[in-house]
Amino acid sequence: MNMKKSSYSKSQRKMSRTLSNSLRMLTLLLCLLCSTQAFAQQKTVKGTVIDVTGEPLIGVNVAAKGTTIGTIQM
Repeated sequence: MNMKKSSYSKSQRKMSRTLSNSLRMLTLLLCLLCSTQAFAQQKTVKGTVIDVTGEPLIGVNVAAKGTTIGTIQM
């Protein structure tokens, strides 16, 4: 059986491993940054919906503009 020796030198293999590790670290960093952005989008809105006389309205649907996020005021 004939075994081929690697055509890469020791320094080329080391550089390849370093580049591979750097790419893994960069990918991990990007994933972490994206996940923190997703959590940063959560906001709490509080208040009371009133009519023109200042009386609170019951059963009013409230939704964030441009989204499907909403609630019903009780």
